[in-house]
Amino acid sequence: KLLNYLGYDLDLTTNDVLPDTLTPPQDPFISMGGSIHSFPVQLTYSGDLDVNGDLTTVRQQSVLYGSMEGGLHIVDSKTGEEQMVFVPAEILLDAEKSRALRAGEGGEIQYGVSGAWVADPTYKSVRGSKDVASTVSAKTMKVYGGMRMGGYSYYGLDVIKPTNPKMLFRIDPQVSGFSRLGQTWSKPVLVNVRHGGTIKRAMIVGGGYDMCYENPRFKLGAANPDEFKLKDAAGNIVDNCQKDL
Repeated sequence: KLLNYLGYDLDLTTNDVLPDTLTPPQDPFISMGGSIHSFPVQLTYSGDLDVNGDLTTVRQQSVLYGSMEGGLHIVDSKTGEEQMVFVPAEILLDAEKSRALRAGEGGEIQYGVSGAWVADPTYKSVRGSKDVASTVSAKTMKVYGGMRMGGYSYYGLDVIKPTNPKMLFRIDPQVSGFSRLGQTWSKPVLVNVRHGGTIKRAMIVGGGYDMCYENPRFKLGAANPDEFKLKDAAGNIVDNCQKDL
């Protein structure tokens, strides 16, 4: 699946054995989903400051955005060159969600990484001389976000080197204390809190969205709650209602 996402065209339906060699495709077989719910996030890595301390046009920046095929992308803000794509395991290991990673694949609409993300950088500055501009550069660049209708996880990534990202954490319903976490729609709010006598950085998010609300027949206090849950053609419950109605 990852090789197809990288531009190859391998038929995974009849053969699950990787070939010994691969020839780069002449016409890359690339999949790119829509970004209807993803708002681009500006990542400023460095820049020159004017006499008022404001950033000038001399700066190094990237843009982070999510896409419905299942990738979280970072691209150079000037050239558009791709610097990173993060594909959550939640998508890669799901037979239906991961179909969107392959260009031209059929199936239901998938939402990928369409949640709202935030950047949390820290900077250091170097004061210039009379004829040399002052500069500011990022000491840290961390990003946090969820998947909206694409899944049930929040992630933290270290992207101080966008071509060499690192995972900070994943929060999902399998983590102790988060078993009732719904779809991760909330845009994280970052705060400093005092915990155990120490100031710590914290991420505040909502408890998540429940797909049972997508059913137009949803009703609070129903005598038979299962009657109002989303079902597939075989009558199996497919929504993620976290509590009795």
